[in-house]
Amino acid sequence: MGCHAKYPYKYEISYRSQNFTSVTTTLNQSQQEYKFTDLEPGSSYVFYLRLTNYAGRSGPYAVIECNTTVYADLLPFVLGVTGPSVFLIISLLVLVVYLIASPSRRSNLLSILSNKYWAIRRERIEDDNGFIEEEHAEMRTFERDQQIPNVCSSRGKTIHRHELPSYVKEQHLKGGFHDEYKELIQGKYMSCSVAEAKINERKNRFKNIITYDHSRVVLPLENGDHSTDYINASYIHGYKKQNAFIACQGPNKASLHDFWRMIWHEKCTKIIMVTLPVENGKIKCLTYWPDTEGAPQQYSSISVEKTGETASINLIIRRFKLQLGSSIHEVTQYHYFGWPDMKVPRSADILWNIIDEFEIDEDEKSPPIVVHCSAGCGRTGTVIALASLRKMMKQERAIDVFNFVNNMRKQRPLMVQVVEQYQFIYESLLIYSYVGKPSTPVDDFHVNLKKWKAVTSLHKPTGLQRQFNMLSFVNPFSEDSENQVGSLSENIVKNRYPAIIPRNKFRPSLMTFVEDKAATDYINASFCDGYSKKDLFISTQLPLPNTIVDFWRMVIDYEVATIVTFEADQLQTCLSYLPSEGANQYGPFSVRVVDLTQEDGITTREVCISMDHCTYQNKDGLRMVTNISLSLPSISSFVSLLEKTQAVQRQNQNRRIVVQCLDGVSQCGMFMAAYNCCTGIMVDKVIDLFTMVRKLRERRPEMVGTLEQYEFCTQAISKRLSTANVYANE
Repeated sequence: MGCHAKYPYKYEISYRSQNFTSVTTTLNQSQQEYKFTDLEPGSSYVFYLRLTNYAGRSGPYAVIECNTTVYADLLPFVLGVTGPSVFLIISLLVLVVYLIASPSRRSNLLSILSNKYWAIRRERIEDDNGFIEEEHAEMRTFERDQQIPNVCSSRGKTIHRHELPSYVKEQHLKGGFHDEYKELIQGKYMSCSVAEAKINERKNRFKNIITYDHSRVVLPLENGDHSTDYINASYIHGYKKQNAFIACQGPNKASLHDFWRMIWHEKCTKIIMVTLPVENGKIKCLTYWPDTEGAPQQYSSISVEKTGETASINLIIRRFKLQLGSSIHEVTQYHYFGWPDMKVPRSADILWNIIDEFEIDEDEKSPPIVVHCSAGCGRTGTVIALASLRKMMKQERAIDVFNFVNNMRKQRPLMVQVVEQYQFIYESLLIYSYVGKPSTPVDDFHVNLKKWKAVTSLHKPTGLQRQFNMLSFVNPFSEDSENQVGSLSENIVKNRYPAIIPRNKFRPSLMTFVEDKAATDYINASFCDGYSKKDLFISTQLPLPNTIVDFWRMVIDYEVATIVTFEADQLQTCLSYLPSEGANQYGPFSVRVVDLTQEDGITTREVCISMDHCTYQNKDGLRMVTNISLSLPSISSFVSLLEKTQAVQRQNQNRRIVVQCLDGVSQCGMFMAAYNCCTGIMVDKVIDLFTMVRKLRERRPEMVGTLEQYEFCTQAISKRLSTANVYANE
């Protein structure tokens, strides 16, 4: 392929083969021609050609689809095709010269062709001699929100709002969104010649997360230096808006000044930052802003001054004034830091609040919104997808997650980096469309609870009912294969109820050896997370006569500090694992009650456990005796239990808690959900019962299994808020 370069422009020629490998070549004005000598015989290729001036402005891609001949000796020649393909190539080169020769004609033609590309259409025609293939050159139009044609298959489809709950539930029943996620574009999709240039390597935080040539943000040159137009940032289309976002990496030392140059050049007014500067001991992003108000810092030729800052739950909003000469520009940064890398937040509510903020004054003429995490793809892509697809949901009452994420990956690699983030998009949009924002600031809880309970129609569920009903759609479902250890013949007799069996990956395995032929590592129990501590709880059934020793093995193995017990009607049977006073022997364990107090219907025992001359002290072991059986406890006694447990945990330095009830899920689930909400009140001044129950159900799907139990939790939280010492842990 020959390209004459007599003008100050460069040509980018890239091709992709049928196995999706990509090669890019850039021709400058000193080169007269370029020949592709490494094409495979009898193969299909897609060629892309465009002009780029040295200010970094590029025209649209011209696209040629063609096959090479099966004769290897023709490979060094142009493309190995004849007829319309040769005509097309010649026409393309004439167009290049035409564009270069006249700026006005170039401008007009680029405008006309901005959404067009040339392609070869092939037809198979049957005649007397069999099948022959004919080629026809034709002009095609880009699909909406695409800059290049999609050569990958797509399984995505538009999912209407009323279909979304069943679709998400169906994916959970299949084991998640892994299959759909695997069909997204993987790895590098287009040419990255500028990003891969040696001079720009230091500006990339990660080697595999770089910009495509066709979608990169091009900075104005500084002092005519062609190496100063690069930053690891990509334009990303939003919903019905071209280049609505800029996705970029967190600035490093080499790109610190370039970041503010980009903000100024693109006239950006909003930055969304979804990373901490340091995570798990690793630098994820420079602190690229001045931290002191009224003390401006210089970045290249731009002065940046912090003018204000407000902080709330996991969010800091900073305001900056940028100045270049006499021109002033104001920017707001939304710094959300409650999102671990490669993972997902507890809920999307804070993200929705941020999106609400920047959508207030957004219109078609608004500049791009800058979004960055560390690499600028995983958390960044998730935020952009949520904002754009929520708009689609509002306007069309439907979403297309697959195709939106796939199109983002055509503009920047690995947008939405892990399947958990992909699933989070689906679930967050589902929850928002039916429930809104289920979390609430503490000060607004009673007002919102009143709204959630209000009956607006006899034929419509209340807000609280919608929350509870939604739990069955957004929670993973336990499969038989996940419970197989509890279903084994040697363990099935250790389950009080055959239908309530812990999932394998969340059950505690017993480790302490006992001389018993029937002993295994199994106990009917599950780890459950606290509000801010992983596996804070172990939820378990009240011991059976044949699992009493296993219960104490678990207490020893996992250094349990507090035992919370909901007693049942079978009082004598259930009490047999713990002496009412004095000491009892349970296999190799000697269990002694060294202190006993009773207050507000709660019995508190201090228990000393010894085994083979080793002593384990479980201070402030906690027991509640209310004869509740399988029915709900009273609100008053339940709240007293919450308060007492919080006080004990302060003494025990928040070590592990065992929570027991007859089946290991009913009262256990209500207690842990309410306890976590109370912790949220103290830590973040926020209440999110929906998310607390949802997270518990990921471990034990049966927890808080009725609307009555869900409503009971709201009543307990409401009463807990009315106590004087609700913020005692501050």
